[in-house]
Amino acid sequence: MKDGKRKGIGLYLMNDGERITINCKDDDYESISSSIDYKNTAASMKAAKNQSFSLVMSNFTAAAMTSVEVSKGIKDIKANNPSASTVESPTNTDTTSESKSSTTTSSSNKSKIADCGSNWRSDSRVYSNYESQLIKMRTYPEKPANYTSDYTDIQTKMRQIRLKWEAQGCLITKSQYE
Repeated sequence: MKDGKRKGIGLYLMNDGERITINCKDDDYESISSSIDYKNTAASMKAAKNQSFSLVMSNFTAAAMTSVEVSKGIKDIKANNPSASTVESPTNTDTTSESKSSTTTSSSNKSKIADCGSNWRSDSRVYSNYESQLIKMRTYPEKPANYTSDYTDIQTKMRQIRLKWEAQGCLITKSQYE
């Protein structure tokens, strides 16, 4: 107190164990902080942390499922394209036209997979980047005015990339966000 007026910072401890810090000026005061404010902030931070963890686990699960799908796709490709050691050799004197056809088909499939090459890898990375953008768009709360149209445009681009490569016999696993 100065000249009969309150002035400065004060700490009040309540009977119930709560505390409040106030700033006094000319017999008027404002609350700076309190234990109730702290408890509310801590509770909201804990809720945000739990929500973030839940989202991370959801995205991790989606990534794990995508990995399983890719693994299944690779397994299917290997099952449909036997390795060179299991294909009959065309130099065999008892080779029939059927086994020659089988060898040609196997070579055709191998070259088709090889044809996927760098363009397929590049498009696969673009597809993955689009998927990351969609995940970020769903994760972060700030949504621009054109959020919906951007989201659907990215999904359309992803679908076009995947269908283009499926038509060529190369696999890009469909994302759950597409």
